[in-house]
Amino acid sequence: FLKEVTSVPSKFKGEVIFSTQLRKLILEGLFIKGTVVNEKNKPLVDNYKSVVDSYTQILKEELLQEIGYTKENGVYVGNPRKLLELMKRNLKSKDMPQNLLDALRTNKDGSLRYDLSNFIDPQTLERTVLSIVENRFVRQKLNGEALVQVASSMTNGLWNQGTKFKAGSEEDILKYMGTNNLPFYFPGADGKTNAMKVAIALQGDFLNLLNLKHLDGEKIGTRQRLNKMIKEDEWLNKDNNRKSITMTAVRIPVQGHNSMEFMEVWEFLDTSAGNIIIPPTELVAKSGGDFDVDKLTTFMPNIDAEGNYISSNQSAAKILASIDTMKGPGRMQAIRRAKADIENQMIESIKSILELPENYASLVRPNDTYMLKDLADELEEYVSDYDKFSTVNRDTPLMLKDKKVVSPTTTLEPLYNVSKFTQNMVGKAVLGIAANENAFSPLFNSIGAKMPLTYKDSYFDKNQNKWMDAEDGRDFKTRLLLLHNKFKNGQI
Repeated sequence: FLKEVTSVPSKFKGEVIFSTQLRKLILEGLFIKGTVVNEKNKPLVDNYKSVVDSYTQILKEELLQEIGYTKENGVYVGNPRKLLELMKRNLKSKDMPQNLLDALRTNKDGSLRYDLSNFIDPQTLERTVLSIVENRFVRQKLNGEALVQVASSMTNGLWNQGTKFKAGSEEDILKYMGTNNLPFYFPGADGKTNAMKVAIALQGDFLNLLNLKHLDGEKIGTRQRLNKMIKEDEWLNKDNNRKSITMTAVRIPVQGHNSMEFMEVWEFLDTSAGNIIIPPTELVAKSGGDFDVDKLTTFMPNIDAEGNYISSNQSAAKILASIDTMKGPGRMQAIRRAKADIENQMIESIKSILELPENYASLVRPNDTYMLKDLADELEEYVSDYDKFSTVNRDTPLMLKDKKVVSPTTTLEPLYNVSKFTQNMVGKAVLGIAANENAFSPLFNSIGAKMPLTYKDSYFDKNQNKWMDAEDGRDFKTRLLLLHNKFKNGQI
């Protein structure tokens, strides 16, 4: 029986989850002990934090507007009818019986008809409310698609510029063609990293770009004419056209900058191509993503019906302030416009950090074990009784460049494979710990988190059922018997 190993959506969804790992890991390397390493980058970091906070706030305003609640004199007031309608929509998807749904009613004056605490299944109501909050604020969504990576094989000549590249310099070739039809990241004249180029289907808000003007003054109108324009710097540098084809993305699980991407669309394929993305070949070595239905969770810009990039040219904080003072029937429309604006600012902010010269190495280099390899090799003999270098027909192990190496035939022995299995099991057990540390390290660095200089002896008081400080009040110096950073005052 053959079954579907991995599913690919049959239609565009138009939204993706904003990666929680990205939110933290993008700050990697920018801070040390709570201070921005390069003071010139502080405005970028502050803007990123402001945009992330503002997006959560605009989602909150959207939900409150949806359920009809407003804040008056510091107190939220409103009609519970809309909240109950939202809860009923969520409960219907969980096959809640109709008689229980009917109990969620309001009176003519808008008050609750029945006390919800007496509901036959109050825990389900609580879980529903928590689910709404989690889906809106924790699992935040941005405009975009989960795009399946497809190799650029057999695309030669599909989107080149004809005679434009004849006798071009090596720099021109890398800029317009890359090493295999699509340009990869490379440092620009200003030191910032240039975005890689990709090919995707013409979809979503990108369709609105057809309403913009061509350099010839006429409406673009067709995909072919649009593809010519997105390769012309003159057109891209007009208004916000370059921002309109700029995207950011992550490969899940996000491990660092090399799992994050920022890119410009180099070719719009026919919409029938579906949710695919053709990236530069170098991406395979960079992030480990290959072409067996690996996906890039891609964040796409919001573009209005006329083809204009949605931007108010105001900071996210100012946009929120204007929403707070707004009332009336047009408030929800204004909130959604502000939400699209802040989403675009999110893409701009992520790009501005990834393109920094100091992030180039971490952006393009793959993960490697070189930092711990020597230490692991040194400890191996103390944690395992199995000697992978021993051979049956030799008294001494094989040597290569003055280093012991595993015999090729040893890899076929059962004990060698058992040893590898054990190593993988141990690696799996510590993976979660390492992943948490990897994600929280940038946060701790950004706030200058530190341990106390001293601590007091403690004991567990059974009567009070908690740990208590010892009565003698002596202070013990905090020590960490591992390599670690210290502040000037000695705090770890």
